[in-house]
Amino acid sequence: MWTALFVSLLTTACSQSGEARYRVSYSVNDNGVTRSASGVWSSVVRTATIPLASKYTSEFHGEAIPLRLSRRGLLLLMPIGDQGIEGGTMVRRLFSHRSSVVDSDRTGNTAAIGRLVGETRPIRCARYGTPQPTAEPREILGEDCLNFMFFSDPDNPSTLRRIQIVDGQFNSLNGVRLTRATVTITTRPVTRRLVDLLRWLPSLQ
Repeated sequence: MWTALFVSLLTTACSQSGEARYRVSYSVNDNGVTRSASGVWSSVVRTATIPLASKYTSEFHGEAIPLRLSRRGLLLLMPIGDQGIEGGTMVRRLFSHRSSVVDSDRTGNTAAIGRLVGETRPIRCARYGTPQPTAEPREILGEDCLNFMFFSDPDNPSTLRRIQIVDGQFNSLNGVRLTRATVTITTRPVTRRLVDLLRWLPSLQ
């Protein structure tokens, strides 16, 4: 009986979870040509079965979002930002003000955000240099900056490097500017396509 009760309690605890899927999109001006890319990421938050360091556990699902530049290689928007801020944290910051669930309930808050299907917010990062709406609440005007990496030769993994943005301009990529970056809540599956572009990736894994 005690075993059955324990299993029942464990199952109940594990079932308390919330997921938000969201499409991250960005556009660049590549020397007068507009190029765009997007991908779907997912953030899942669960109530910890045995809360030790934290009441919650979180999972991120997704991969870097590639954009091929004209004769310049492959640009990648990474799912982790400055100071270790990952995409799941970013989406909660951007949409929590639209949720009726208090921020302290991370599971319920994430689930509520996941129900805001179709709602879009700009990624707020001062150094991106993109025009920002003024009607948004000040509390979401943060430094939610995701990082970019760049392959000068996508067939050669050693050519990967981090690339900085200053006032919207990509350093060392003359004439390439970030013009837009947004997050839209969706129900679409997480995007998986990097392995088709970087055929050497499975060998590293």
